[in-house]
Amino acid sequence: MTPVRTTVRIWEEAGQVVDIIHSDSDAGMWIVRRRKKFLWMKTLISRDWFNSEPQAMEFARALKAG
Repeated sequence: MTPVRTTVRIWEEAGQVVDIIHSDSDAGMWIVRRRKKFLWMKTLISRDWFNSEPQAMEFARALKAG
């Protein structure tokens, strides 16, 4: 059985994209991934790991606030 991996885009603006990634196979893992987009290329800026969804969402919203 293939584990289900969920990626949710939180926001995208000015060439930056922030996603939250969660895998059902590891319920205690939430990843906030920040990338920079330019044309067809995507560059990873940061990847931060959290133990719960509220922590990850709070961090993603803080990134947007600046």
